[in-house]
Amino acid sequence: MIRHICLGFFALLMSASVLANEVALNPDHPDRYVVVKGDTLWDISAKFLQYPWHWPEIWQVNPQVENPHLIYPGDELTLVYRDGRPVLKLSRGQQTYKLSPEMREIRMDEAIHTIPLSIIRPFLTKPRVVGAEVLDAAPYVVATSDERLLSGAGDIVYAKGIIDPEQNEFNVFRGGKIYFDPNTGEELGVEAIY
Repeated sequence: MIRHICLGFFALLMSASVLANEVALNPDHPDRYVVVKGDTLWDISAKFLQYPWHWPEIWQVNPQVENPHLIYPGDELTLVYRDGRPVLKLSRGQQTYKLSPEMREIRMDEAIHTIPLSIIRPFLTKPRVVGAEVLDAAPYVVATSDERLLSGAGDIVYAKGIIDPEQNEFNVFRGGKIYFDPNTGEELGVEAIY
């Protein structure tokens, strides 16, 4: 009888040591899992194991996972069996590359053509529209010092109707086309031609 008890106790000890070495997997464990931002080692272990604190037993055996704390979002963990034991296999996710600005040289066979002046002339002028009353009240040129019809920068001209004698810069223009409202026919203003 004592022999049977000792034999039973020995069998119980042996089965306990075998059970202690066996990892209890979570019955709902996935075959593959992709790590997402915010995952912790404990969360991931709980997906695969009934007892998450046993994670070293399935990660230690895997030589690919040197440090289980260094798992990044996008990494894929696959549960495989080696020698009858569960092991997590790591596949690194797509790596991120840091790009830096670079200068490129493109050889051109011929020079870039200039835009004809006739096309861009309207964009080189200073278009301005003033009211008829502004044009009527504006100072005007009476004469030039050399009695010429054209004057330019540095020439002396005489004007009438200047209100502020301290002002020493002026725009000189003449009245041009009169603009009307197409719906009402009301006069909107006069083009000021420089």
